[in-house]
Amino acid sequence: MSDYGVTNCTAEERERLRIQLHSYCLEGGYCRKIPPGKLYCQCLEGWKNDICDTPDFLGAADLKMVVVIPLVVVIAIIILCVVIFFLVRRHRQHRAKEERQRREQSGNPLINRRGNQPIYRPVSGTTAPALQSQPPVWNVETGSQRKEYLA
Repeated sequence: MSDYGVTNCTAEERERLRIQLHSYCLEGGYCRKIPPGKLYCQCLEGWKNDICDTPDFLGAADLKMVVVIPLVVVIAIIILCVVIFFLVRRHRQHRAKEERQRREQSGNPLINRRGNQPIYRPVSGTTAPALQSQPPVWNVETGSQRKEYLA
């Protein structure tokens, strides 16, 4: 078997076949003759189709990037969300601790906190007025106050 898959060809036939095979594939593609009598173009990078006449905007490397870049972006967003969550949580805990310390050191004579339990302190030098009677009860049905008191 000789060049281009043809046997017993004259030099003229070989030249004609070489020109035919050379011009069959476009954009610099390499033509291969696959028996029986079929032509196949091996296209250069950036071209595709049967005769290499269609631009291949998404080559194999570009196709990988189409998958890899969004995946990396999604992972980065997830990591960013986790970091923000922990920073906000730490800030809230720190702010709550400062608020507790501020209340404990505020010098409020009536209330102080130790843990979750309030500690009440009496105000020196004053007494609360005594409750003489119960306040009147509001009657929801009539929309008025009753003069009598609940016992």
